[in-house]
Amino acid sequence: MTKNLALSRELASDPLFEIANHGTKHCPLSVTGRAAYGIAGTASPLEAWREVRDNHDFLHHELGVTPRFFRSGTAHYDDIGVEIAKLAGEQVAGFSVNGDQGARASRVSVRTAISQARAGDIILAHMNQPTGQTARGLADALPGILDGGTRFTTLGAAL
Repeated sequence: MTKNLALSRELASDPLFEIANHGTKHCPLSVTGRAAYGIAGTASPLEAWREVRDNHDFLHHELGVTPRFFRSGTAHYDDIGVEIAKLAGEQVAGFSVNGDQGARASRVSVRTAISQARAGDIILAHMNQPTGQTARGLADALPGILDGGTRFTTLGAAL
């Protein structure tokens, strides 16, 4: 976000988007350093707190947003990490559909995954990887799912 602050501010002001906290270092939220996908997690309560709260403060000060939701990089947590996120004022959120396999999926795979989403699903997809096939796969999936009556909303509006 720091590299694209103007665009981040624009997205934060757009009612179609809800800015949530994805952590400062994009790592698993843990107090033991437990890794996921080869990425080391935070290794103490203080590190976990900083992972959540430092980015929370950044979003508040730079974008004017007070995030309500947190999803760690890798979406891996331990129980204490979840409690730390709550103490930092954020609810841990996950996802139910992996839309693009970390921005590595083909256009067809993205379209297939997104097309299979059902009411209440949260789709994880990476709009921050312009060289990936996520945007094209999403564009391919949208007409069919919109014709089927799918309605998109933000997490905050859905809860």
